[in-house]
Amino acid sequence: MTNGNVSAVSTSAATVNSTMTNGDVAAAQSQGGVTHLVVTYKGGKEDVLVPPTAPIVTFLPGTKALVAKGNDVFIKATQTGSGLEAKAVASASTA
Repeated sequence: MTNGNVSAVSTSAATVNSTMTNGDVAAAQSQGGVTHLVVTYKGGKEDVLVPPTAPIVTFLPGTKALVAKGNDVFIKATQTGSGLEAKAVASASTA
């Protein structure tokens, strides 16, 4: 997965060169403020340490105005014949 922020808003397809694997939390344990997660996915598992400083977020409906230059975004997209189609867009902005 690649993190980034919006540098321009356009309707043309972008070239993407990253991947992301979805997984499920199989176990969680907290000790000393740090949470240890075991995340399983097709073909394996990963141990993930979540420090107390890691932001925990929730998603709320917003408007396209949140997708503005300079805002951080997370985009869930699927491959189409000639590019990617966004299925969900999340923005870190509170605007």
